[in-house]
Amino acid sequence: MKPLSILAGTLFLAAPLAHATGLAQQLSGTGAWTTAAAGPATLQRQLAGQRGLDCHLERYAAGITLDCVVRRPLSVMGMPVSEFYVSADAAGRHQLRLVLLPPAARIEHAAARALKAPFSTSGNGRWTWSPPGAANRRVEIDPREDGRGELAYVIDEPLPADAVAAGATNRTGVIEGAIAIPDRLPAMRVCAIDARGAMTCQAVAAGANRYRIAGVRPGTYWVIGYANGSKVHPAYARDFSACPAGRTGCPNGILMTVAVHAGQVLRVDLERRFEQLPVNLQRIDDAPAAARST
Repeated sequence: MKPLSILAGTLFLAAPLAHATGLAQQLSGTGAWTTAAAGPATLQRQLAGQRGLDCHLERYAAGITLDCVVRRPLSVMGMPVSEFYVSADAAGRHQLRLVLLPPAARIEHAAARALKAPFSTSGNGRWTWSPPGAANRRVEIDPREDGRGELAYVIDEPLPADAVAAGATNRTGVIEGAIAIPDRLPAMRVCAIDARGAMTCQAVAAGANRYRIAGVRPGTYWVIGYANGSKVHPAYARDFSACPAGRTGCPNGILMTVAVHAGQVLRVDLERRFEQLPVNLQRIDDAPAAARST
């Protein structure tokens, strides 16, 4: 009985070790690229029922992320892993990101040795490296505020042809749509304006009923038109039920914001007209030099 007990104990201890070894292989080297490319939903299926992980899949407007907190010892390249996540977004970016206990400088030293990678630094505690012949792939090392570091395997897939044609990039998005109010407006600028007042604008010819703003950085924006010589502002808004249609001086809706992601072409129709805007937005048309026009 005693030899059997020892054997049984050995098998019991080997199970979590084998699991940790297999998972470590998925999170490093060639396995990391495969995991990043496969995406969050595939990894969730692969990890189903695994002990020692607390994983949560989140779907949102422009992508999907599987975030896993590690509850049992797990190491990659000799460094303890506390959390990892895999994401895929509308810009065609797939990434596997590992949160490691050592700081970024120690991660760079270990990763450079393990991957035989000559990392380059931007001078702000961040390092990057791309495998030879794979310009759309890179390894990133970033510092965290808590003193830990992150090691990421990033794959930038080509954007769809229609998104590229519209002006989207892996770093910026596009907002386009109709100006669907009955007024025949003079020449104007349609602007995407963030909470700080920074904006990206496009000039629109008199009487035109469509616009397209390219080069919009990821963020949250109001979309408003500023017509030359007119108090009318076509804008993206929802109905304001307390304001009867056609009542002079009454806002024809409540301004709404839109979220823009890199690689995304967002359709936003300007269907409400305003004669007055909130103070933080109403005088933007008096300072055209502040805008970046496309």
